[in-house]
Amino acid sequence: MDPKTYLKGCLRTESPASGIQLFSQEERLLHAAMGLCTEAGEFQDQLKRHFFYGTPLDFTNVEEELGDLLWYVSIGLDAIGSDYETCMAQNNAEQRKASRQVPRQVRQDAGH
Repeated sequence: MDPKTYLKGCLRTESPASGIQLFSQEERLLHAAMGLCTEAGEFQDQLKRHFFYGTPLDFTNVEEELGDLLWYVSIGLDAIGSDYETCMAQNNAEQRKASRQVPRQVRQDAGH
């Protein structure tokens, strides 16, 4: 699935079950932020259970939680009038710029 198709699918399911419509940019961003925090916590909980309580790591659940994070990222991107392609390109450019600012020895020590 390509990012544009995924984003469109997320927008079709954005309305909450309560039937409350989120219209303002700020409401949509708040919804996205709160959802990201919630889903990140559920992702973290899987790792906590594995590393500290010895439960098997449930990769199916991990994938579901990561997918839920993508859903909320989609809502946030759309709320600000952006999309995955734009966001990824900007982030990639920032990462390239940041990597040039890190001294070469540090990058080599980190295995880059």
